[in-house]
Amino acid sequence: MPETKPQLICLICYRRSEPNDEDESPETKAERERVRRQANNARERYAVNRIMSYHPPCTVNTMCKDVIYIIMYIQSSSSHDV
Repeated sequence: MPETKPQLICLICYRRSEPNDEDESPETKAERERVRRQANNARERYAVNRIMSYHPPCTVNTMCKDVIYIIMYIQSSSSHDV
């Protein structure tokens, strides 16, 4: 039995096979634009969710602790230099 391979969709070829804008009605153009924006928004949400899963949001308390640590580090290193 021959092994079947999954088909990959070539987006460049797909875009080229779409009808020209001049050939479309305004309703079709609007629908295609709506679908395109939904797909872009979904990709953006996915990217943001991936980034947020690697870098949890920084709270004001955490930022303050980091700033205090940095200030204390700078003060201690400058006192050793004198």
